[in-house]
Amino acid sequence: MKAGVTPIRVFAASDVGQVRTVNQDSYFTGPVPEDCTLTHGMLLLVADGMGGHAAGEVASTLAIETIFSNYYTEPLEADDDPVPALRRAFQAANQAILVAGQRDHRHFGMGTTCTGLLLRGRQAWYSHVGDTRIYRYRGGALEQITRDHTLVQQMVDKGDLEPEEIHRLPIKHILVRAMGSDERVEIDVSEEPFAVKRGDRFLISSDGLHDLLDPDQIAELLANDDGQAVVKALTKAANGAGAPDNVTVLLAEWDDSEGK
Repeated sequence: MKAGVTPIRVFAASDVGQVRTVNQDSYFTGPVPEDCTLTHGMLLLVADGMGGHAAGEVASTLAIETIFSNYYTEPLEADDDPVPALRRAFQAANQAILVAGQRDHRHFGMGTTCTGLLLRGRQAWYSHVGDTRIYRYRGGALEQITRDHTLVQQMVDKGDLEPEEIHRLPIKHILVRAMGSDERVEIDVSEEPFAVKRGDRFLISSDGLHDLLDPDQIAELLANDDGQAVVKALTKAANGAGAPDNVTVLLAEWDDSEGK
């Protein structure tokens, strides 16, 4: 392990669910280019595509590939602020999806959510568009780090809707922000990093998971020390609840195997 690099283990699973015939989710867990570990860190991504004729799959894959290639070619030093580079990479992905949809009528109007977690040293940042989420599990407590860019969340923020009412509304999936819909997209990025502590677990999930499982159910499954078993259990629980959408879960945790 290189000096200054926080040891992180990553586990992931993606499932088509019980209703869909195509999995339009995409994710990225590495590998990170060898010479970028200290300067750029580990960027983990989950994208949930939308659009007919497999266009959602095209959009989510294009988002992941474009963000990866743009971010990891940025000229960064180990102590540089990565936020501008993250913003540029996400904007490049938005533009790539928009142009691809205009060039091919089969993909016109396609779009995707995309949420990224950057881990560098013992700090973390998020980049976020849509309703894919990042949760932090620390000391047995689950905290949602990102905020959904949905119509119902806007209603909650304005005081027009109680949070517990969201799941009863048929409009809960209407996005107010997504990649590929406009020339530029507003990106939520954590302007200040937050600390990564020993024992922390970070979960990135598409809405196919958190639309079906409440925070208490997710936290209960995250209590298992076996990361691979956790992602399998989360996917199984979503499928057991009917899984009308694709289900993607990505778990990142501190690697305590060296006992440091």
